[in-house]
Amino acid sequence: MIEDDPEEARTIRAMLNDRRESAFALTPVASLTDAEAYFAEHFVDIVLLDLGLFELYGPEAVGWARRRAPEASFVLLARQDDEPKAIQALREGAQDCLLKEQMEPLRLMGFLEHAMERRLARGHGGPPGAHTSSAGASPQIKICARRAAETEARQKCSQR
Repeated sequence: MIEDDPEEARTIRAMLNDRRESAFALTPVASLTDAEAYFAEHFVDIVLLDLGLFELYGPEAVGWARRRAPEASFVLLARQDDEPKAIQALREGAQDCLLKEQMEPLRLMGFLEHAMERRLARGHGGPPGAHTSSAGASPQIKICARRAAETEARQKCSQR
């Protein structure tokens, strides 16, 4: 998880921890530099990306992460006033957008499960030579979270 807001990072972690049957593992990182190092050493199934990263503009962050984890599915976290950034980021290759104001554990899990299904449907079952994900496997989730200003994009993104 790349997150510059510790409270948001704790909230996301708590949501995943609340779902005891969750097969997802969360790996936090503190910066883009740390994320790049992690991507270079680990296979990633899902990138959960908050559009408000200070280091990169939201859509640029999707492109940056896609180049480093091309096999991953991407889910955006956006605020209601992030619509222009969210639309651009979806064009850059993100598959879904979840509005932070509407985030709850069950909804977050649903978005992650759909992202995993999309990734598996594309034929990316795991890193080369590794065991592919199955019903009992614990997928590794790379959560790259970024803060952003609030927009109406959340409602539009969450309806997709």
